[in-house]
Amino acid sequence: MGKSGLTLGALGGPHTFNAKAAQRLIRHYPQFGEIVYFPTSEAVMQAALRGDVTAACGQEQTSKDGFHVCMHARIAAR
Repeated sequence: MGKSGLTLGALGGPHTFNAKAAQRLIRHYPQFGEIVYFPTSEAVMQAALRGDVTAACGQEQTSKDGFHVCMHARIAAR
C-alpha cells in the first residue's frame, strides 16, 4: 500500500485501457498510493464492497458519451 494506505481497484493489468485511466486518476489524486488489478469488473466491485480496496476505477470507457448511469448504479448505492 502507498503512504496513505488508500488503494484503487482496476480491471485488467498495467497495460490495459482501465489501467491507463487508473494511473491518470492517481496522478490527480495522489492520496491513492497503489493500484490493485483484478481479472473481471465483478472482482473489482466485490473487492470494493469488501473493503479490500478503497475505491474502484470505472470499468467503462466514458470519454465519448459521458458517464454511464447504469454503471454508476452498480458501483455506488444512492
